[in-house]
Amino acid sequence: MADWGLHPGQCRQLAACQVDGVWGGAQVTALTGGGYLFLFGTANVAFLGQFYRKRWTIEACFQNLKGRGFALRGTHLQCRGKLKKLVGLVSLAYALCVSVGTWLHEKVQPIKTKNNGYKRASFSRHGLNALRQYTRPGRSTDPAFIASMNAVFRFIICQLTLYQLTKTVG
Repeated sequence: MADWGLHPGQCRQLAACQVDGVWGGAQVTALTGGGYLFLFGTANVAFLGQFYRKRWTIEACFQNLKGRGFALRGTHLQCRGKLKKLVGLVSLAYALCVSVGTWLHEKVQPIKTKNNGYKRASFSRHGLNALRQYTRPGRSTDPAFIASMNAVFRFIICQLTLYQLTKTVG
């Protein structure tokens, strides 16, 4: 890391620099593999890392919705109204999977990490796998998890009944 004089994890912020004719702030962070992460934006340079983390969370969400178990990319719907409803339902399913995966990671079954320190699965994948296991016949899952999932599904059914949402798509 001799070029920038940074050790892995350290960053340097440049308040005013020009990239392709645009003035903004830049942040350079040294990565463990010997590379660098360069961020550039017109926002306050102190917040570039936070913006990037939030943006990356959104990108991961879109990747999961398009594929990786939710397969929105494979739909053949062309009616805008039906497509809106489908996206809404899949988004709710994704949120449920993330919530279940986060809860499992914190309370029941932590996600294992790889040798590079990254998790083997995302919270959404962890939750989706658990929900698939929960819905299989002859499942052998933790009783506390089954009780929690039963409570979640009872809540969803109560909300659907309360708001009389019997016709969701169609």
